Amino acid sequence: MPEEDWGDIGGAAPQLKRLIGSAPALGTHNLFLSAATICGLLGDCPYLCELQTSMHEILSPSNPLVSVLLAARPSLLTTWNLVLGADVERLDGTTGVVWDITPGHMVQANMFFRSLRRLEVTTTYNQTIAAIGIFEQLTEVSLMFIAQGTLCPFRGLVEDTLKRLQLKHLSLKFVKGISLLAIAQNWPHLQSLSLAECSVDDDFEEIAPGSFAGLVKLRVGSDISIPTTEMLLGATRRLVTLRLDGDLLCTSFVVRCSLGSLPRLERLTLGTKQPLPALVLTGDDVRYLVKALPALQYAATDSYDLRLFFQNYMPWVTLEWCQCTTCAAEFPLVDETQKEFWNKAVAPLKRAR
Repeated sequence: MPEEDWGDIGGAAPQLKRLIGSAPALGTHNLFLSAATICGLLGDCPYLCELQTSMHEILSPSNPLVSVLLAARPSLLTTWNLVLGADVERLDGTTGVVWDITPGHMVQANMFFRSLRRLEVTTTYNQTIAAIGIFEQLTEVSLMFIAQGTLCPFRGLVEDTLKRLQLKHLSLKFVKGISLLAIAQNWPHLQSLSLAECSVDDDFEEIAPGSFAGLVKLRVGSDISIPTTEMLLGATRRLVTLRLDGDLLCTSFVVRCSLGSLPRLERLTLGTKQPLPALVLTGDDVRYLVKALPALQYAATDSYDLRLFFQNYMPWVTLEWCQCTTCAAEFPLVDETQKEFWNKAVAPLKRAR
């Protein structure tokens, strides 16, 4: 609806400033908004300054109206956050990719968004990765490399591009050969680190104690050794949120809790579906969690045995599944378009080990 028509319905123009949210049924932490919806918001909401959805269609090099659309909403150009591309995490643990960001998108983004602090990118292009360094004020980067069957090397382009930035939050996905020593040296003030679907080098012996003392949020996947994981957890002092993906990591964490505690940990996700025998754990092993995690308020896991433990021995803890099961069940039933998207549109991303 044009702005001049808002007066006809007896109300003021929309006061919407930020539209943020997620789509848990798809396994994504952002919204999925069509280009038409985004254009409608740009046209109708004069105070809009943040949209938590991919802006790739608006910033497409082939979009002749990009300057007109964005010029109409100068408030949006001051946003600190920009999402380019999207990925989804399926219930079976696989990852799907929706949009691939080209170097042309990055050129357009640099033309219009000059105040960015946070940038999220999914891409297959090395030039797109290199272009992240253009945004010198970034303190948070989320990068996912989405080439089928390939992992992007951390050493070289990724590290060289990102180390020029004063990052406090770093999320990498489908990146190989990650050096925790390099991360500790390049970003000493890191507060959150996510290394899902990444392989991590075993350089833990070179990392000084307290190298990750400022870390409050951590996620690691299955391609990290147990000694490296233990070193990383031992190097933290203020960890509040922890997610571990994979059976072996979950087992290792429970065993570790018999030897030491994480006194500030409030949120824990154990990414496993296995019962205790398959995890090579006993009831005595998991009971160490009660003493080791005194501040725990939230736990998520798909393991029925672990869920039963939390319900009985830590009943004050809010218990969830790893993903929203209600949304996953209901989303495909809404209509045929959504069912088609759920079943076919987002193909699982395969990668080499």
